[in-house]
Parts: sequence; C-alpha cells; structure tokens
Amino acid sequence: MRHLLSVPALLLALALGVAQEPAAAKPSGAARLVEQLGSPDFLEREAASKRLDELGAAVVEELRAGAKSDNPETARRSQELLRRAERRLVNDKILAPSLVQLDAKDQPLDTVLAELSKQVKCEIVVGGVKPEDLASKKVTVATNGKVAFWDAVLKVCDAADAQVAGVGGYVAPGAMPYLGRAKPGVRVAADRNRAVVLEARDGAPKRPFAVSGAVLVEAVPFPKNVLPLSTPHPTALLQAWPEPRLQWEGTTAIKVTRATDAAGGKLAPEFTPVPTGDVRAAGTGTVLIRNADGSVTVVRDTGSAFELPGGFRPNVRQAVVRFKQPEKPAAAAKELGASLYATVRTGVEPLCEVRGLEAGKTATGTGAGGTEVSVTYSTDVRGRTVASVRLAYDMKAVRAATVDDDLPGAKGGPGSGNHTVYGLRVTDAAGKPYTLGLSSGANQIDPDAKRQVFRLEVELHREKEGHGPPAVVSFWGTQARAVEVPLVLTDVPLVGGK
Repeated sequence: MRHLLSVPALLLALALGVAQEPAAAKPSGAARLVEQLGSPDFLEREAASKRLDELGAAVVEELRAGAKSDNPETARRSQELLRRAERRLVNDKILAPSLVQLDAKDQPLDTVLAELSKQVKCEIVVGGVKPEDLASKKVTVATNGKVAFWDAVLKVCDAADAQVAGVGGYVAPGAMPYLGRAKPGVRVAADRNRAVVLEARDGAPKRPFAVSGAVLVEAVPFPKNVLPLSTPHPTALLQAWPEPRLQWEGTTAIKVTRATDAAGGKLAPEFTPVPTGDVRAAGTGTVLIRNADGSVTVVRDTGSAFELPGGFRPNVRQAVVRFKQPEKPAAAAKELGASLYATVRTGVEPLCEVRGLEAGKTATGTGAGGTEVSVTYSTDVRGRTVASVRLAYDMKAVRAATVDDDLPGAKGGPGSGNHTVYGLRVTDAAGKPYTLGLSSGANQIDPDAKRQVFRLEVELHREKEGHGPPAVVSFWGTQARAVEVPLVLTDVPLVGGK
C-alpha cells in the first residue's frame, strides 16, 4: 500500500486552490547533465538523459536552455525531455490534491466528517445498512498538519473501521447504494451523486490502495457471480476514486509497469479492454457507443471487446488487469505497479479573452482548447448596446459554462446567474459584468476543423448604477484533459488462473 504524490503536484497546487508547499531545492549539476546530452560518448548521453528525465520538472529551465543549443544532439534530446517534463507538470497540476487537516479526539464520526466536508466543500457522509451506528462511533484522528484529502479519509476509515462505499454516484462492488434516508444523528447528502460515502467494513479485509494526488485507487473484489473462477487469466479489478471536484470522464487505458507473485516471479500482463462509453445495442452485429464527450461511435460488436467472461463490464472509473496464465497458480500479486490513464475535465475557467474593444471595430482572441472569439459591438437606433459574436471551439475538448456555474465573483443560479450567455461574459474596464440578452443565434459544425461555430447577437443591459463601455469579452468553460495516475499496490488478490 503506497501513497504517491510528486513534488510538482505540490508546487502547482496553488493554481487549483489548494495549499502550496515550499519549492524543492534546485538539483546541482543540472546544467552539466544537459551538456552531456551532446557528448560523443553514447553511454554518457544515455545516462544524462535518464537522470534528467528522473529530475523532470526540477530542471525545466536548464532543458529550455539546452533546447536552444547549437549542438544538434543536445537540442534534440533537451526538446524531447522538456516535452515530457512539461506534460508531467500539467498532469500534476490537474491532479494536485486538496489539502486538509484534522485533529479530533473522541468525536462522533459524523462530526469529524462534517468538519472534513467544510474544508473540501463537498459532502462526506455515512451509508450502509445501519448508518446511525457508524455515524455515532467515537473516533480519534490527527493528521499532524495538512495532508492530501484521500490520506485524511483513509485515516478516518482506519479509526472507524470503515471503507469507501461510493464517490460521485459510483458504488464499490458489494457496497450498498446510498439511499440518503434521514436517521437520528446522521447527516444526509443533498446531492447523492456528488458525495463521498463511507460504510462499515463489517469484517471485510482492507483493500490494497494507492493515493496519487487527487485520486485514490483501490483493488476491489469483482461483483459476485460475474467472473468465473475457471478463467485462465489471473485477474484484478481496480477502482479509481477521484476527489469529487475532479470530473473524471473515463478510464482510457492501463499500463502495467511491474507485477510479481508471492515468490517474486514476474507476472506478464495480458491486454484487457477498458470502458469506452455508454454501450447500447444498435442492431445485429453492431453497437452504438455514446462517448463521454457527447459524440457517438458505431462499431462491430465482437462480444469480448466490451465485457469479460461472466458478463462483467467495468464502469468508467474501473480498470481490469489480466495476466497471462502462469506456470503456477497465483492467488495474489505481491506488487503491482501501473499507470492508469484517464480523461478528466477541468473546472470552469476563462478559456479565451478579447480585450481592447472599440465601438464599430472587430476584436478577436484565441485561447485554450482551440477557442476563438470575434466581437463587434455598436449602439442601435433605440440606444441599445448590441454585440455580434462569433464563437468557435473543439466540441470534444471544450464545454461552455452554463448560467448555473459559479464563476469567480459571480454565483450561478436563477435570474441573471453568472451573467453568461453560451459561456460568454462581457465586463467594463472595472470588471463589472453586463446582464446579457440573446437576440438571435445560430450554430453549425465546421467539418474540417471539427469545431462548433456559433454566431450570436447579444444585447448588453446596464445596471441601474451604470457601466463603463464594454472592455473585455471572456469565454468560460471546461476542458477535457488526459492524465496519468501512477500507482503501486501490494498484496492484490487475483481471481481465476487456477
């Protein structure tokens, strides 16, 4: 059982609204290692590449300098290493954990979870058959400073002899679905599909786990009677529990980096499919897949592509690990190292801004996710301020904010909400938002660029106290991002292969 949290995740945690840790010291000799990338000695070049790759984000500046080197080999290797380091930086930023602190002595579990809920702004509740018994159980939990959210949850579980039953509407195999019924002394989640639910372990063995930033990965038992024990492949089921704030759209792949049996022998991984979306029958021999991004794919149904023997189909937060049949039966993987690959969606953020607006002139801007915004505003004969807007973005990568989303300084909801239309927000130079009204709109798909293109006519309504001239048009939305979750599990039970 391991906890994995990289240094870059902590360095960039502030960007996700979590506490920032002190920066790590710069490694000595980094510049010299970059020079060795161009060495005439192949082994020296390879050793320098390996060491710089291990240092990763800590040597980004040196790699940027190396990428401009006159030595072609130094420049090539530096550019390759820099791309990998920058990808890891982005990955760690997205997966940076929320940091929390607990210091509870002999307190009811529900009280401790209420405090934890306040710190992470999500509901953490108890479920199971008799939630009132678990909620009233007295526990003592001290984190001794700020720790990752899932580390704190696991400490609470140890103290209460509890386990994770579900997160964000997904339920662990064998767990009781959260009913949210009122019980004395038990808080009820307002939204069961956004809550973390704990239940009593009731004598069940602790699950092998790994904490990697904002994600907890557990090796969980298969649902009963769905995977025959006679299957020739020793098989394990991994369950990803992302923090509720992290929108996990789907597991895309899993790569096993190391696996050994109890005797230290290697276990060879076998290819296994991963969940590909909401699969529905579309006729003989084909299935229609409703992908997480809203698109549709129609493929041939070969049967084995979507489910394992026994009818088990993993959900989008699970991954199945299968191994080739070993010479001797393996009841468990003593060590299982892997990377879980997934698509997640960022929180609502400004993806594109257009500044320097002038009446009658067109201003344009480009931003993240391939977004483009062009704006021309004027005053019509009735004195109304009207803006003509062209908005374009990649449908698979971007989703526009809705009026119900909370933006910095603006709470979503009824009425004018967050002052957006199709994710667009208009403010004056002081940052004061206009109330927007949609006069007309049309959209189409750009088949070449695979983008959604909107053409909108928007009215800008001033508040009673007035506004300055329109100064900034911003487009708010979320982005789909690919992430890698490294993990190391120990003593992972395997089924089949006997």
